[in-house]
Amino acid sequence: MTPTNTELNERIRAEKRLAALENQHAAWAEGVSEGIDPEILAAAAFETALLGLVESSGEESAAKLLEIVRGKLASGGFSGY
Repeated sequence: MTPTNTELNERIRAEKRLAALENQHAAWAEGVSEGIDPEILAAAAFETALLGLVESSGEESAAKLLEIVRGKLASGGFSGY
């Protein structure tokens, strides 16, 4: 069966997300190996992400992302990585 455009778009988005995670993991590992504290890396990553998102999509998108992350953190969604 031929996938629909929606299914293809979902697959592409999932592949992009995995590539982004791989890049972020590599950057994190490099920072740690250079002696940068995890708290500093996290703050820099958040700032970079939010600045880029505000620039590309506006403040509402950045606020929405923060709410999603807050909810995921509160529900234990980051445990077990």
